[in-house]
Amino acid sequence: MCKYEKLFLGIVLGAIIPLIGFLAGWWSTSQMASNAWVFIAALVGLIIGIIVDALILKKWVSKAFEMDLRLWMGILFSMLFVCLAFSWVCQCLIWHWRFRRGWSSDENLRIKRAQQLLKIERH
Repeated sequence: MCKYEKLFLGIVLGAIIPLIGFLAGWWSTSQMASNAWVFIAALVGLIIGIIVDALILKKWVSKAFEMDLRLWMGILFSMLFVCLAFSWVCQCLIWHWRFRRGWSSDENLRIKRAQQLLKIERH
């Protein structure tokens, strides 16, 4: 395997785990915490993903051409499924929490509520 193939496989395979860590940190806190905590959680997920990647990426790349193509297809499709399912489940939970708490995605309603609160506080 030449160095360009190793580089390509390192980039492709190396992006999977940090991306999953970043998304896990982001979506697990995006509607339950302030923006500062979402940022911190996303960075922690990314850093954990990079650490895990540093531990196992070299082994994956060195064994890449020895592995069966069906195994690689299974790995990539399972990662795709995990990313899509995780983001879908998180979105469903977020919408459920929003509607249960009375939140609305409509910005005009948020502005009107803020204006009403300001009027109440002034009087």
